[in-house]
Amino acid sequence: MGYKKYVNDYSKEYIVKPNGKPGVIAVYKGKYFRFTADEATLRKARISLGGLSLLSVALTVIPLLYKSVGSGTLYVALPHVIALFPLIHLLLGVHSFCFSKTPMIRERRDKTEGRTVSSAIAAACILGITSVSQTVNCILSGFPLPDVIYLILLLAATAAAGAIILLRGVLKTEECTKEGKKV
Repeated sequence: MGYKKYVNDYSKEYIVKPNGKPGVIAVYKGKYFRFTADEATLRKARISLGGLSLLSVALTVIPLLYKSVGSGTLYVALPHVIALFPLIHLLLGVHSFCFSKTPMIRERRDKTEGRTVSSAIAAACILGITSVSQTVNCILSGFPLPDVIYLILLLAATAAAGAIILLRGVLKTEECTKEGKKV
């Protein structure tokens, strides 16, 4: 059932379990949703959103794995590590999108549509702040090669998260029937 936000979407139904004891199950009574895009567009979007989110995470983690001045500087490393939290949340949203089935309940729609877009925006903003911090660090340290590579990887990760924001239109949903037909 999830969060308190979705409690009113369910009703309690009393049943008798196979072992003869009484039980309660939650039956969904809320609205159902489906994606507005066609199946071919959704298939392409699943590949592109999945690839971009994995690329963004990989390009964010790689600079933390080698020694550079930026990875040891607090004003660069702190926002860099903080950026991992919305990126993990982004991966969860993209996973929910990639494996969603029509029709979706309201909780699944919110996890797919809202989580992906908001996490991509947060990740792009934090990675952008980290890129600016790393640029300042490169200027102060004289542009050593490991720090320039660090900056390039951060800019590419920011661009990948920004591309997810641009593809958010494919995540739009509309209300449908329980069978997935348009209302």
